[in-house]
Amino acid sequence: MLKRMVVAGRKLAQSDPQPANTVVFTLTETDLPAKRTTLEGKALLLEEIQLKCACSGSIGPNTYKGDGKASITAKTARVTCEGHQLLLLGDKVTVNCTGTTTTPSGATTTGVAASVSVAISDAAQTTGLANDS
Repeated sequence: MLKRMVVAGRKLAQSDPQPANTVVFTLTETDLPAKRTTLEGKALLLEEIQLKCACSGSIGPNTYKGDGKASITAKTARVTCEGHQLLLLGDKVTVNCTGTTTTPSGATTTGVAASVSVAISDAAQTTGLANDS
C-alpha cells in the first residue's frame, strides 16, 4: 500500500493512554534526517524517531511520576534512501513508562507502569509516496 513519506516538520499524535486520561506523557523527539535527499524542500526522515518520555499525573488517589523510551521504526525494506529505510505516515509505537506512585500519606510504590501509543499523524508533505511492504 502506498503511504506518504515523512519529512522534517512531521507531527506525532498520542492515543490510548493507560491509565486513561490521568497521566500526561511529555515526549522528547529525535529524528534522523537524510543528508542529501529532500522532498518539497525538506529532508526525508530515515530509520527511526527516538522518543524519550517523562510521564506524570495521578493513578487513583496517588501521584505518579515515571519515564520511558521507544522508537518509531521504519519498515520499508524494499524502499530505501541513502541506505536507510523510510518513515511513513502512520508508523507507530507504544511507549512504556515505569515510575513511582506516592500515596497521600507519603508511601511509595516503584515499578508502576503507564503507556501511550504514538503515531506519525502528519507527514509534512503531500507528493511523495512509498510502498510500505
